[in-house]
Amino acid sequence: VANDGVLMRPYVLKTIQNEAGAEVFRNQPEPLARVLDSKTCGQVRDLLREVVEQGTGAEAQLGWTTVGGKTGTTRKLKPKTLASGKVRQEYSSKHHYASFVGMAPLENPRMVLLVLIDEPATKYGGAAAAPVFREILDAYRRIPGAKLHPEYPMVTVAKEPTRDRLKDFWATPALADGTLPPVSDQDDSYDFRGQSTRDALTWANDLDLEIEFRGSGRVVKQEIVGEGANQKFVLYCEPPTQTGLFVEEGTR
Repeated sequence: VANDGVLMRPYVLKTIQNEAGAEVFRNQPEPLARVLDSKTCGQVRDLLREVVEQGTGAEAQLGWTTVGGKTGTTRKLKPKTLASGKVRQEYSSKHHYASFVGMAPLENPRMVLLVLIDEPATKYGGAAAAPVFREILDAYRRIPGAKLHPEYPMVTVAKEPTRDRLKDFWATPALADGTLPPVSDQDDSYDFRGQSTRDALTWANDLDLEIEFRGSGRVVKQEIVGEGANQKFVLYCEPPTQTGLFVEEGTR
């Protein structure tokens, strides 16, 4: 939304300098695909402006630039022991994350910032996280070269990205050819393959199944261990082949 519908390849390092202070590497913005049209992005930014100017995100307002954003209040997953002795994850009514994600300046965003607070005294994102967003941008404004005023020109993409590159970006080793490894012949009633760890956990909780993760990313293989009440699914996960992160040591 902030990039007007263009998905960019993320990176961690902007530049690398050697001991003498000379720049030996600089990352450049790289478009991957257009995932939303420009008109839709403009409509969403207008809605995010209303959240800050008239809604729950009022505490994120800045007098010197325009802001759009969204507040969030999320229940945390907490373990609960069932009568059967099994432990399952349930959403707590007492433990929360408070969040606010926003962008500025809204007409031509230069910064997107997410503030996430674990179990704040005030659980609502508008009251707990939005003021932190405001304070961070107020501090960032004082950094030389910070371009957070609306008069700076909109950043444009030199060439239109293609959706083919997006396919490569998200591919996982086991899914790159469009196929999945066979499910264990122990049980084919529940197929977790291809799911993220979060989706697999949610599904397992709904079905009252015990699971154990090996690795991180998406599920590429599963097997069942144990019998009866001690039975559980072991889900093997692998990360994407390309994370979009570029880390390289400088020349010394």
